[in-house]
Amino acid sequence: MFDQKVGAQKTYDEAHAQMNETKAQLDGAVFQHSKAIIKAPFAGTVGIMKVTVGSIVQQHTDLVNLVDNSVVEVEFMVPVKFIEDIAVGQTVDITVDAFQGKVFNGSVKAIDAGVDVRNHSILVRAVIPNKEGLLKHGMFANVRLITGEKNDVILVSEESVEREGQIEVVWVINDHGKAFRRRVLTGSRDERGVEIIAGLKPGELVVMTGQMKLGEGVSVKILNKKDLGIAEDDEENLKAKKEKGEAEAKDEMDVDGDKNEEALK
Repeated sequence: MFDQKVGAQKTYDEAHAQMNETKAQLDGAVFQHSKAIIKAPFAGTVGIMKVTVGSIVQQHTDLVNLVDNSVVEVEFMVPVKFIEDIAVGQTVDITVDAFQGKVFNGSVKAIDAGVDVRNHSILVRAVIPNKEGLLKHGMFANVRLITGEKNDVILVSEESVEREGQIEVVWVINDHGKAFRRRVLTGSRDERGVEIIAGLKPGELVVMTGQMKLGEGVSVKILNKKDLGIAEDDEENLKAKKEKGEAEAKDEMDVDGDKNEEALK
């Protein structure tokens, strides 16, 4: 209409100004609406909402937890005496109480630069792939750090080792089926048993439980001869027939046995 000379310049200017103001208001509304859409900085799993629909929230208010559990980090302390045995990239196995018997594998990601003077340990951080999403943030884990492998070591059960202060002993069954105490030197320990560094030879039988029933030179009856490869009529010559094993005391002088040697990691 203005181009057709219909209407005054003033009316045109007022209408144009009002249009610009309305456009600015629209742009402002679009901008505010875009702020109402919350975009996660990473892909993950959303937890329980901490607010309800319609609630008025202030800035910096936590609305919901977002967690990426595809890979989890585990932190644990390692005694400083093993500091030379750990390195980035080493294999780590963990278990959690929620999944009995399931082992999660990972590797060492980082090792702290300093030692904690309170417990003489160093902080180690490992990463565990978690594609199934079974591991959750905040879980407690049992960590097994493999520092190396030893082959052909003598391994006995934890129960077979008696301690008297700093001295460790086991009950050994000799070739004639008699029990004697033997001082030993132990090494590494894991869920399978205790490594014997000195004091035992491969193939010797040791008592697992019931040691309080035994005395020096007491004759014992081996209950599981078949498992140990000992003939029923060959008890007086165990050295020629027996295999590597452990013996468990039953009743007063009856014993039972298992194999006692394997590779310890």
